[in-house]
Amino acid sequence: GYMFTSNDSGQTWTERTATGRQQYWTDVAMSRDGNTIVGSSPQGLIISSDGGENWRIETIDTSRDHKLSISADGSKIVAVSSNGFIHISTDGGHNWSTYFGDARRFWRNVKISADGMKIVVIQGWNYIYTSNDGGASWTTQTSAGLRNWYAISASDDGSKIIASAEDYIYVSTDSGATWIQEPNQGGGYWYDVAISGNGNKLFGLKQGGYLYAGVQTIITAPIAISAQNTSVGAAGIVNNVLVSYPVTFSFSVTAG
Repeated sequence: GYMFTSNDSGQTWTERTATGRQQYWTDVAMSRDGNTIVGSSPQGLIISSDGGENWRIETIDTSRDHKLSISADGSKIVAVSSNGFIHISTDGGHNWSTYFGDARRFWRNVKISADGMKIVVIQGWNYIYTSNDGGASWTTQTSAGLRNWYAISASDDGSKIIASAEDYIYVSTDSGATWIQEPNQGGGYWYDVAISGNGNKLFGLKQGGYLYAGVQTIITAPIAISAQNTSVGAAGIVNNVLVSYPVTFSFSVTAG
């Protein structure tokens, strides 16, 4: 189908036929002011710089399923593909630099900080990679382990990251240098994760399970892993107190 945009917080929608023929869209990203929009389709990246009024096509490689992330001002765009490429633009998608290009790398998702300097990418059955200089150099974050990563999200400043694999949720509070496994939600296929702009609230979707919400708690000294289960009426909410060294996230589970 076509892309749709809304200028009134979702009350009404406009079909953007100027994107060209109907597409099989695989991802979309938007700048904070809503002017720069990037959509991924088999035809390439389809970009608007005026809130969806006009569009242009950027063909950066042969992949049909790019995942996208964009800086707050829309100037920096990252597109990763399943055929091994990481593409970065610093001018709103007009020009691109390419990194890696190894077909053995199956890049699954990407997040960029609001200022466009910190980037984190994940791939299937490999390590997490981060950049603190807008993609000029990359660090393999082995402390998170070699896993089949599914989803990633980061705070606006890029310091707090939540990642999910097919076993557990993992959290970093130092831009990916170190990671904490969050075991109290149990193992399983964590389909997607999200984090608030300030990094204090986290969410996770578990296949065949519930929606998990986490709230950050700052403490002054490390404590052991513990679990505290409290049922709240018929809503079925369960609160879990997790690892705290020196930051912990307490998650609540709401039954469907």
